[in-house]
Amino acid sequence: MNILLIDDEPEILKILELYLTKKQHSVKMAENGKRGLQHFFHSPDQVDLVLCDVRMPNTNGIDVLKQIRLSGSQVPFVFMSGHADEEMNVQETGLAFDHFLLKPFNMKRVIELVEAY
Repeated sequence: MNILLIDDEPEILKILELYLTKKQHSVKMAENGKRGLQHFFHSPDQVDLVLCDVRMPNTNGIDVLKQIRLSGSQVPFVFMSGHADEEMNVQETGLAFDHFLLKPFNMKRVIELVEAY
């Protein structure tokens, strides 16, 4: 599976990349929402799943999802956040997303979730 991973925390990117590549997934990493959108729109047909932080400077996760959905893509989209209240904020947008992972997360749960797609 080709996964686009977007998070402004380098440690999160590294840990998720390590675990996901061990499970034979291909991971493209972006350190912010703007870069994540660039990766996505460069080759949208090569992204099977997006894992995206909610809170990031400049282009946040909600803006990333908005742009992807406006393009007509229905790629599975999973939000990640260290703030439980963000799930309600995301739901209030009315944008279609697939799951919300609360940080810190259990890596076994992340792998199970990813492999469900």
